[in-house]
Amino acid sequence: MATPMLQDHPFYSNAVMYVYDYSEDGVQGVAINKRMQCSMQELINRLSTLDKSSVINDDPILNGGLSAIDRGIILHSDDLGREFDVSFSKEMLLDIAKGRGPAFHQVFLGYTSWTHESFAKELKAGYWLMSRQDLRELFAARISDRYHMVATHIGVGNPAYVSCEQAEA
Repeated sequence: MATPMLQDHPFYSNAVMYVYDYSEDGVQGVAINKRMQCSMQELINRLSTLDKSSVINDDPILNGGLSAIDRGIILHSDDLGREFDVSFSKEMLLDIAKGRGPAFHQVFLGYTSWTHESFAKELKAGYWLMSRQDLRELFAARISDRYHMVATHIGVGNPAYVSCEQAEA
């Protein structure tokens, strides 16, 4: 979760990021609490010739980040709802729109990426607080409540009072 040090950044202020890839290529994640003005119906209309009546799931689309804002990303559970994965599959997107997709899912446009060095630098500078959280619980919550859910899980209470200044020894 973003700390108050990012409060002046138009996108990352109060962001909750889910890191889905940490590999030799770098670090990729999506913001799980930034709603777009685009619905599933609008996204499907842009990507497909589906009949409007075939879209029964009109979930909100989230803004995953500032990179590749036109690229769709699906964060979803496996068939048992235990493990999460990322997909870029148009077929899965169409299944979700038709109400046949994975039980737990969220569709994003765009993502955020860091080099390992920049990610480590931002963590060390206090821009982000890290937490392990149940994604099913976060997906079940209202998008606007997710930042405070993570803050409470970490034990921060009111994130506005987080001080990221380093104490002098």
